[in-house]
Amino acid sequence: MDFDGVICDSTDECLINSFNSYNIYKKNNEIFIKSLEEIDIKLKNEFKNIRPYIKGAKEYLNFYDYYYSCKANLSLVDFLSFENKSLDHDYFAKIFYQQREKLKKNNLKDWISYNYVFEELIIFLNSLDYYYIATLKDKESVIDILKYNKIKIFEEKILDFRIIKTKIEALNMILNKYSYNKNDIIFIDDNASHLLDPKNQGFQVYLSNWVDLNNDKHIQIAKDNNISILDSINLIQ
Repeated sequence: MDFDGVICDSTDECLINSFNSYNIYKKNNEIFIKSLEEIDIKLKNEFKNIRPYIKGAKEYLNFYDYYYSCKANLSLVDFLSFENKSLDHDYFAKIFYQQREKLKKNNLKDWISYNYVFEELIIFLNSLDYYYIATLKDKESVIDILKYNKIKIFEEKILDFRIIKTKIEALNMILNKYSYNKNDIIFIDDNASHLLDPKNQGFQVYLSNWVDLNNDKHIQIAKDNNISILDSINLIQ
């Protein structure tokens, strides 16, 4: 399963971290925030609306570049087609992960508090013999969050951005490791675009819908492609 948006809602942490990272990227090094209260309410709201459509650290750079160049309210359609080829996404991603580590070292407990884990997921994961996590987050942060919430950890089964670039790549790695049929593997993600290839290739997929975000587009994609939508992990078959 995916991590952000399925096991954990990291919207607040990603907002704080990406904001600091963008300011470093723009060489505004004197700006460094540690709490949501330090962020403008308009930026906060627009970020939460766009967040479900961000696929990895690099894409936060697109958000801020678009946000600060946009004179009116942000358009989701325009954002999804927005591209500025002059941006150095790899450099931004490097800053992003460095700033995450800085926040964690400054105050791990505060950092953890911005990564809310769903109670029913804690119970569900601890009931399993094992599970895989396929995520574009860094493995170390996943482990810190799981450990703090007393969730069973299978470190060798956490596939992070260093190992995979796409979720279908992760699923095929798992398939090659075990003698499973594709339909034996259940994959859950909150981003419907990550479910299309797995669905078409025969994996059993579900769209998670328990994070309170602007998820209408993903729900419609799921419906159009006959992908089951879960409002609770307890509904899994």
